[in-house]
Amino acid sequence: MNWLTALKFLPWGEVIEYAPKLVNGAQKLWQRVKTEKAETDAIVIDQTPVSLDQTARELQELKQQLQDTQAQQLELSNLVSALAEQNQRLVNAVNVLRVRSRLLFVIGTASLIGCIYLFATR
Repeated sequence: MNWLTALKFLPWGEVIEYAPKLVNGAQKLWQRVKTEKAETDAIVIDQTPVSLDQTARELQELKQQLQDTQAQQLELSNLVSALAEQNQRLVNAVNVLRVRSRLLFVIGTASLIGCIYLFATR
């Protein structure tokens, strides 16, 4: 299937309608992720005795995992925000193209009618 044919089947009215909501939602998500502090969950502690060094190492590993997770979450929220903005620009461009093609259709129809009139009056 040609991509132009695929574009014809998209419900552009719904895409245009929901694009601002998507941008706002992505921006809210990005701001929330940026400003939220990570909540600590209760950790079930194993009853077996462990050394202080082992506990410190495990704690350091958990801190590193938490930092990695937070960095990934921030990157993902930035990506969602960028995709939402790109989607908004795409929808705006499609809307402009739709208006231009309607204008071109009207001009073409008027030109065709003018040509038919000129041939008929000769």
